[in-house]
Amino acid sequence: MSKIFKCSKFNPAVNCTYTVLGDTEFVVLEADRHVIEEHGYQDSPGLREQIRESLEESNIE
Repeated sequence: MSKIFKCSKFNPAVNCTYTVLGDTEFVVLEADRHVIEEHGYQDSPGLREQIRESLEESNIE
């Protein structure tokens, strides 16, 4: 099943509409890139784990 990352859920304070859908590893990598480039986060294993924990199941294949 696909996963979905919603930046607005990950960090509601930034009011960002970025969303990515796909398999878990793809979504984590794309979300990681987004929050680093667009919101100034520092890359780390902890950041990727936070992203992974924020993912939701998607019924879209």
